[in-house]
Amino acid sequence: MAITNQQTLRDTIADWLNRNDLTNNQIDSFISAGESKIYDILRIPPFETSTDYTISSAYTEIIIPSDFIEAIDLRKINDDNSSDTYDTVLNRVDSRTVFDKSRPKSPNSFTRELGKFIITGDAGEIVTSGTYRLKYYRYLTSIGEKYDNGTVLT
Repeated sequence: MAITNQQTLRDTIADWLNRNDLTNNQIDSFISAGESKIYDILRIPPFETSTDYTISSAYTEIIIPSDFIEAIDLRKINDDNSSDTYDTVLNRVDSRTVFDKSRPKSPNSFTRELGKFIITGDAGEIVTSGTYRLKYYRYLTSIGEKYDNGTVLT
């Protein structure tokens, strides 16, 4: 059976569970729990995306996107805005490494502070300029809400 819409997905789950007393709300909760488990463990190319950010004195941090699951890498883009193997890939460090003055500086690194990333430059200082590319795993549109012949993963 091809699953082509929300109702077919619900019917297939009810058939598979061999129950006819389930409500749409119960089945939707089951679908949501399954999606959560998928996002917890599955890391596949359709979940990957990247976003470029420009750091300036007005915006000294990167706001973490709302669809963010996990960082793949964060890199400083070359001055000519080309991205290639010579970009500087930043190391992820603990926030104490960036803010604790008694610790050695950590050059070319980033740390997560609540809903944002703080970035350090070549000398370990917090940067106030530059272009950075965040490559990360993201949440896609909910399969149970927008399922259309599998196109949710394209």
